Amino acid sequence: MNIYAKLAVAAAAVLLVALVGYNLLPAGSTIGGPKPTPTSIPTSAPTIAPTIAPTKARASTPVLPAPAELQGRWVAEIAPDVAILTFTATNFTISWLGGDSGRIEVEGDEITFRGRSNPECPSGGTYRWSIEGDKLHLEPVGTDPCPFQTEWAGNGTYTRYD
Repeated sequence: MNIYAKLAVAAAAVLLVALVGYNLLPAGSTIGGPKPTPTSIPTSAPTIAPTIAPTKARASTPVLPAPAELQGRWVAEIAPDVAILTFTATNFTISWLGGDSGRIEVEGDEITFRGRSNPECPSGGTYRWSIEGDKLHLEPVGTDPCPFQTEWAGNGTYTRYD
């Protein structure tokens, strides 16, 4: 059998599978068998059910973002160095004694630090924040489980850096 004959057989097999799949040719029928009646021919393409459940699209804005007035860089002198605290809408970075970073959630006048890169501080601490002029003040709400965070955030006052 030459290459053209093999291709013709393969094309016929694909056509047969397609016809059976769209119910244009009943399963078990042959190509030379009885022709389908007009009532057995589908009028629209078959409906294919999804194999996985649709996922909910991720929101384009964070659930509890930091307000614009809190976002930016803040600086404070905390012995033995200078600390730079940076906020975006959903994240924070602190550059002080090796630093740390993670996610934040801001609800009203409270900010919660979560998911820090420091493995010793996996859970979040919540602080009350206030801004007066170019000063940011952070005050703990309850006990922060992360001692490192308490050192740079607990009762700290920062000055806007940018």
